[in-house]
Amino acid sequence: MKQPCPLFTVQRPAAALKGQMRQRLVAAMLAVAFLGCTAEMQPSHAVHVAQGGHSGTASGGRAGSAPRGTGGSGGTPNPMGTVTSDASAAADVGSSDAGAVLADAGNPGDAGGGKPDGSSPGAPAYSAMPCPFAPPIARRVTCGMVTVPENRAAPTGKQVKVAVAVLHAKTPKAGVLPLLYVDGGPGEAGLRTVSREFPDAPRGDFLPLAEQRDLVFFDPRGTGTSTPALHCEPARSDERGATEKACLARLASAGVDPTRYGTIDSADDIDDLRKALGYQQWDVLGASYGTRVVLELLRRHPAGVHAAVVDSVLPPEVDLLAETGPSVYRALDLALDRCAAEPACNRAYPRLEATLTKLLADLRAKPAPVRLPDGTR
Repeated sequence: MKQPCPLFTVQRPAAALKGQMRQRLVAAMLAVAFLGCTAEMQPSHAVHVAQGGHSGTASGGRAGSAPRGTGGSGGTPNPMGTVTSDASAAADVGSSDAGAVLADAGNPGDAGGGKPDGSSPGAPAYSAMPCPFAPPIARRVTCGMVTVPENRAAPTGKQVKVAVAVLHAKTPKAGVLPLLYVDGGPGEAGLRTVSREFPDAPRGDFLPLAEQRDLVFFDPRGTGTSTPALHCEPARSDERGATEKACLARLASAGVDPTRYGTIDSADDIDDLRKALGYQQWDVLGASYGTRVVLELLRRHPAGVHAAVVDSVLPPEVDLLAETGPSVYRALDLALDRCAAEPACNRAYPRLEATLTKLLADLRAKPAPVRLPDGTR
């Protein structure tokens, strides 16, 4: 008799770690270690919440609070509420302060093997391509493009290509499912996020996830190596509206429908990636905005997901663009107030708020260009 996959609450390590991504991935690895169980379960999609927080709400702040001097009256955190899957199963995911989450997200039956055996009948077309990065030493990585409709309501219309890579298991273990990593942003390209740590192997965060299982990562439609690439030049805040309108007009003139590059389309793409790679099921890890895509995947395509880890949850009802600004201001206000109230901090940084305000005004009047590590300015 098969053991059902357990439901775990994953607590992040108390010890200080190098970087937020390392913290996320260590927490995820603790969860993924339990995902090798077999799946003979009901599609309850139960989700349990650990610690953390999505990027739209600052720690200690309130999602609806207004920046200082705007006259806003504040607000309350936007709860995550209930997420319902296509299987009509509710997943009470608690509050918006959500961290690493483990969910049983599959239908009853065998979870399937962890090695792709070629695309299934009727699956989207997969074409191999050279990887746009150097693989880790002594590890095998394969890359390709999966062709899908831009608009699934018009399947014979314009097509887009989604770039996908598979870091193959170092020591494959029978029955261990592949793990798909869904990056955040929105707009982050998974191939870049995962591959940029390869030169640091074996000290990286992603390679340990591919010891006994394949690790799959991809560039969501419109990003990175996927085509078409929806690239708009960055603009100053006071020019953003006009620049964005000009970019949208340019994309439309190129035959791109910008409304087809959102969360729902990405979730549908993920299920098509699974079919194209020949996986019956896989485990899924999402971080930040990637958690919203994973939640949508669970709604729309539960049969293809065996289990999911969602870290720093961005739930569907949180308006990231509307809430991020006030949350950042709220966090900044708290930091300034606490420094002013703490004698040691106030001695080290007297009149910190006034100094910061003057610095911002000076930079607005005379920007100071900087060169990023990748050479861009």
